[in-house]
Amino acid sequence: MTIRKIQWIESILFFIISNLIMLLGADFPPPIGFLWITFISAVLSILQFFYTGLLLKSNNFLKTFFKTILIFSLVGFLISILFVIFNFKNISIIMNDTIIWLFIITLVFGIYGSIYWLLNYIISKKIVK
Repeated sequence: MTIRKIQWIESILFFIISNLIMLLGADFPPPIGFLWITFISAVLSILQFFYTGLLLKSNNFLKTFFKTILIFSLVGFLISILFVIFNFKNISIIMNDTIIWLFIITLVFGIYGSIYWLLNYIISKKIVK
C-alpha cells in the first residue's frame, strides 16, 4: 500500500468516525451548531492527511512519538480555546469549570495522538518507502 493511499484512508476514516462519535453525544436531530464540529473535523482531517505523509516518510520514526503527542495536544487545546472564545452555550453540560474542560479536551487529543502514532508506527513497518 502506498503512503498516499494510507493518507486518504486515515483522513476519511477520521472524519467519519469523529463525526459519528460526536453525533452519539448530540441531540437528535443535531443542532445547527453541529456544523461547526463537522467543519473542524474536516479541517483536522486535512491536517492529519498532510501530517500522516510526513510521519510515514520520517527516518527517525521513534523520535516523532513525543512530537506527535505534543502537536495533537496543542491542536486540541487551541480548538477548545476557540470554542471558549466564541462562547458556545453548551461547552460543558456536566462541568462549569472551563479549565477542567480545556484540560480534558487537550488530554483526549493527546491520547488520540499517541494512538494515531502507534497505528502509523505499525503501518510504517509494513510499507515500502
